[in-house]
Amino acid sequence: MAGYVQDRWFKEEKTPEGKTVRVKTNRHGLGMRYRARYFGPDGSEKSESFPDRQKGRADKWLSRIEADMDTGNYVDPKAGLITFGEYAEKYLGGLTGDQVSQEVVRRRIRLHAVPYLRTRPMGSFKPEHVRAWLNKLQLAVPNGTYRRAIYDSVSALFNAAVDDKVLTANPCHAQSVKAPVPEDRLIVPWPEERVVAVRAGLPRRYEATVDAGGGCGLRAAAG
Repeated sequence: MAGYVQDRWFKEEKTPEGKTVRVKTNRHGLGMRYRARYFGPDGSEKSESFPDRQKGRADKWLSRIEADMDTGNYVDPKAGLITFGEYAEKYLGGLTGDQVSQEVVRRRIRLHAVPYLRTRPMGSFKPEHVRAWLNKLQLAVPNGTYRRAIYDSVSALFNAAVDDKVLTANPCHAQSVKAPVPEDRLIVPWPEERVVAVRAGLPRRYEATVDAGGGCGLRAAAG
């Protein structure tokens, strides 16, 4: 076992005759009876309490902890108590890459995810919570392409939480969660008059970019 289950209502004592007997502790009948205890990978002791008549649950909880440690899937139960809002700020504060891309991700998460998910503990997320959020997001953001971009940013946050051992799986990856479908965009080429006008309004050193863009059908990348 990864630890042991302590019965806080009874303890063992030796009699003068050398026999071991169970006697009531001063906590008998008060509070949770069983405390499942183990040492985490960092060496610190962890515990979870269970009520009277629930020793079987305590044993199963410890067995699951041991199995997770053996498979490398262990997540400290208390790590998942951090709320989405708290973890989001940590995640956004550690973003890498160019500043423009970072700001885009921050805006998506702070405006469209944190207001809905802020107070939920990370370890409690299930696919149903993501589905409920996506339903609200559809009402707030009609454009499917932008909605998909928001969803991808939130999914990346959950991926980071899995890597950080805050939760065991990304709820966005569940089969029942359907990612928003980007909308097809109709690209309308500029008419010749607009191309000529834009070219005329640019400094001479930039005129060739209009020639290349207009002649090859290029367009600005979507941000």
